[in-house]
Amino acid sequence: MTVTSDEITALRADFKRSHRRPARALAELLLLGNAVLEDHELLEGELGNAFERFILESLSQQGVEAGEFAAAVLALGKLRATLAELQSIPD
Repeated sequence: MTVTSDEITALRADFKRSHRRPARALAELLLLGNAVLEDHELLEGELGNAFERFILESLSQQGVEAGEFAAAVLALGKLRATLAELQSIPD
C-alpha cells in the first residue's frame, strides 16, 4: 500500500499545528544549513560557527525557547524519516 497525498498532507499539517512558525522555519533552516555546510566541509569552523550564531540570534529575536526549538527539530527529523519510509514502501 502506498502512502496517499492526503496522508502526507495530514502528517505535515500535524507538524505545522504542533510547532510555531518561527520554530518550524528555523528548525528546517538548521537541518538544511548543516547538511549544506557539511557537504562542503564547512560545518566545523568559522562559517559553521557564524551559522550557529545566526540561528541562536534568530531564535532569541523570535522569542523561541530552547526546549520549543529542540522539540521542533526532533519533530521535523521524525517527520522527514516517516515520509521517507512511507514513500519507500512498494505499491
